[in-house]
Order: sequence, then C-alpha cells, then structure tokens
Amino acid sequence: MAEPTLSLTFNDFILRVAEYLSIAEVDGTTGEAVIPTNAYDLEVCKRLVNDGFRRFYNSHPRWNWTLQTFTITFDPDGTGPNNVDGENHRYYMPDGFYGILLGNFTYEANSGYVDIVQTTEEAIRARYASNEHAGYPTEFAIRPLHGDDKRRWEVIFWAEPTAANVVTARCRLFPNKMIELTDTPSAGFQFDEAILAAAVAEAERQREDNQGIMESQWAEALVRAVAMDQQATPVNLGDYGPGLTRFRGRSYSGVDSYTNQDGTVHNFTL
Repeated sequence: MAEPTLSLTFNDFILRVAEYLSIAEVDGTTGEAVIPTNAYDLEVCKRLVNDGFRRFYNSHPRWNWTLQTFTITFDPDGTGPNNVDGENHRYYMPDGFYGILLGNFTYEANSGYVDIVQTTEEAIRARYASNEHAGYPTEFAIRPLHGDDKRRWEVIFWAEPTAANVVTARCRLFPNKMIELTDTPSAGFQFDEAILAAAVAEAERQREDNQGIMESQWAEALVRAVAMDQQATPVNLGDYGPGLTRFRGRSYSGVDSYTNQDGTVHNFTL
C-alpha cells in the first residue's frame, strides 16, 4: 500500500531534529537541507528520533495500532520453525509479544472446531499428567521463556495437535525502532506529527537539559493522537447471539470483554 505523500520517513524525522539542533547540513548542489554527514551528529539524531518513538508508545499503553492478529499452524511432528524445543504442543509467540493477549485462539472457518480457551500453565501440566495427550487442542496457556529465549514468550496447547490446523488470535505487539532511512513508524501516518513532537521534545530535554515549549507542544500532540486512536474503537462490536449485542461509545480505546451465545462472559486483560 502506498504511503500518503505527507508521511514522514526516518530520514525526514532525523532532518527535522537536526534542524532543531542546528546541525542539519546544506546540499552543495541543490541548496536543500540534508541530514548530518558527521557520524556523531547523525547517530545523535537517530537516537533522539527513536527515543521519541519509544516515548510516544509508552505515553499511552492501550494504543489500538499495537493490536495485531496472528496465526499459528500446528505441526504434529514438532519440527516446524515455530515449535519450541521440537515439541508439537509448544509454539513461539510473535516477536514483540510481552504477555498481552486478547481473547482465545479460534480455528479456521468450517474446521469443525470452535475455539481454544485460555487457562493456566499449571492446569495444562495437570492435563498432561492425567489425560491422553493427542487430539485437537481445546486449551492453552502463555508463559515467558528462559535462557537464550528469555525475552520471548511461548504458548502451550492441550491436547497435542494431530493435524496441521491453523488457529488465530489477537494480541498487543511492541514496535521496533526505525533503522533504515526509508523506514516509517509502525504506528501509521496519522501519528507522524505526535512522534515528531516527541522526538523534538527529547532533543530539548536531552541536549538542552530543558523542558519548555517543545515539551508543551508534545503534550498537545499526544492528546490529539490519543483522540485519533480512539476513533479506531468500534461503536458496535457486533451481535454475539440473540439479545447479546454489545454497544460501546468512543471514550475507551480497547475491547475488554465479549459474551458467548451461551451467556458466558470472557474478560480481556489489556
């Protein structure tokens, strides 16, 4: 998908921070402002931009743009690239996942199965200790890994899958920093202004040891960004059975529960 022509790349963010710090350079041929060629100045500007992006993210922990849908394909042999330690019931969660999962895993349409409900790791271990292991998964738990993978999470299923079914879930993923000059923030074009304001506020704070007008502009930009993000929250979350339609206003930026047709209410932890 083509980005709007008003969108900002990593290069654009760096240039604006460099101009604020008066270390931008001028192209000798075109006369246009360009990012610093001095390695130290360029590194400082890159770091300030990504510090601003990090600040933007951490200023509102329920950004809708961080919610992502992902899939896992079961490998009954345990030899797939996402299997943990070659076990067919253990799978890596996506990169950037740190424990925030919304709802349950669901099977593909027309698969004949419904959903896989979340339980505790202890309950999963008890299942494996006292029941037959093979079948199609009906329960799961998530947990952080250890050792070399200590900054990653896994999901463990019960029972062990016997078919290569695809299951889907939705979670909150943390963003990556910008590296290439052509990179754009994963938050989306609509938040470029707020990210730029955060980056310049970081430049003011870190390089000038001051929190003044740029800090105020960042605070105003954050308010606008949060209001814009809340527009992504649906007013009507849909029909979950006769008489169970759930309505929501736009004052909150996340879905916290839904009701099954049997009347069971599932709460999400955001």
